[in-house]
Amino acid sequence: VYQKPALYDMVNTINSVDSRENDFLLVPDGSGAIIKTSIYDESFESLSFSVYGNDPSNPTETTGSAIVPAFGIKHGETAFVTIIENGDSFATIHASKATSLSEYNRVFSSFGITPIKYSDNKIYVSEKKYDGDISLCYRFLTGNNATYAGLASACREQLIRNSVLSTKTVKKADYIPCFLSLESNTSFEQATDMLTHMKSKGINNISLRYNGAFKGGDKSRADSVLKLSKESGGKNGLAELNEYAAKQKMNIYFDLNLISGNNIPDDEKVMNIFRKDAETEIKNRTLASLSTLSKVISSVLNSTDSPEFSGFCINDAGSVLYSDFSKDGILRHEAAQIISSGIAPLSTEKSVMAVTGNFYMIKSVDSIVNMPMGISASASGAYVSIPFVPLILHGIVDYTGDAINTQINKEQALLKYVEYGACPHFAWSYESQSDKPENDIYYYDNTINVASEYYAKSNSLLNDLRDARMTDHYQVADGIFCTEYDTGSLIYVNYTDEAFETLGVTVEARSFIRVN
Repeated sequence: VYQKPALYDMVNTINSVDSRENDFLLVPDGSGAIIKTSIYDESFESLSFSVYGNDPSNPTETTGSAIVPAFGIKHGETAFVTIIENGDSFATIHASKATSLSEYNRVFSSFGITPIKYSDNKIYVSEKKYDGDISLCYRFLTGNNATYAGLASACREQLIRNSVLSTKTVKKADYIPCFLSLESNTSFEQATDMLTHMKSKGINNISLRYNGAFKGGDKSRADSVLKLSKESGGKNGLAELNEYAAKQKMNIYFDLNLISGNNIPDDEKVMNIFRKDAETEIKNRTLASLSTLSKVISSVLNSTDSPEFSGFCINDAGSVLYSDFSKDGILRHEAAQIISSGIAPLSTEKSVMAVTGNFYMIKSVDSIVNMPMGISASASGAYVSIPFVPLILHGIVDYTGDAINTQINKEQALLKYVEYGACPHFAWSYESQSDKPENDIYYYDNTINVASEYYAKSNSLLNDLRDARMTDHYQVADGIFCTEYDTGSLIYVNYTDEAFETLGVTVEARSFIRVN
């Protein structure tokens, strides 16, 4: 059922006795992480990451998920990064530190060639299995290039060569975009008022992700609901919103579910590996057979011919990848190919935004929301979050993480987004849905002043770097990090409660500064 790469025994281990201070294992946890092999961590447990997330039709227990199929090792003056080129959609990446049972730190991949599930003392085996190639590309680096930033650069180059990433660069503008995800209970008129208010606060470039504009709200599949709901304000309300956004050079993206909904016909439902009557679900939406994707996309293109709005936000296809174990179903590797080619027509004349940004489908994408900005496993002295994915993507697409107002430590999130070169992102509703509006994290009046202040700082630091490559990232001191760009600009972020001096400048406590 599982196959390890042929090179595993040769290059995917580090002898713990020989580990040096800066040696590490690189894993694709969230935005990326390194495991420092020279630091002993008694509490460290083996990790595993499902590439492109768990298959909801056949879930397995893993530590977390990866949006990029890559891992690596640094040892002394040499390092390598491994890109899974074939077999990525059913791969799991594992990492473990040396213990009393093993003297090696190791990172490797395994492949679920035949989906299988153990449950209630029974074994369920898929009637289909993967019979294609499994291939891994190893890129080796030495000297000053043997860093996680160097590995990210090599990974980026290889992914472009493999046509996984686009060769395009971000289109520059006068201001950095602020991403705004609107809750589904916001009308077009209210949205227009919110954009006007944000503009008056100095937020001059907004990419609006509009949820629930069509009948059925945000739980329905796109092909069955492409009629504007009365609650949202109908054609007149949309025309006014489009007109204002066009004049202000703002962007509107309609949120679409292409592969899931609460209105899926029985003959189009996906079955899980148990092949019972129960259909596979995710976030209260039923997954649909991917044989219907082309029909859904055609319906979208034929029903949304308004030239004013900017494009579509793919809500589900960028974040979930699944098998269909029905009689005529498909496995995940086929699903990834169908989604990647299927969404291409949406980007012909419109822009495409994606949620999460799994790498199998981002070639046609211009921006990503809710991209991981941290790690799923617990950080420690030996386990450290790094911007591996931002180092790959910066300059190719605009990206942002979860909405800042939804996070427990907003100040920490603001600093992280600057460090990782991410655009601001907020998720708001026009009216409070709580008996205590002052405690409603989605009520926009509670955080619009925070958004305005942060946007001004973020724009001054990052706007002219949107199309630049992120070339390096490193820790300067405890709680102090530096991100370098190919323009020569350096951005220092200080997470500590004390000011820090470097290169003749002072980085204030809980703040950031740009040099050059």
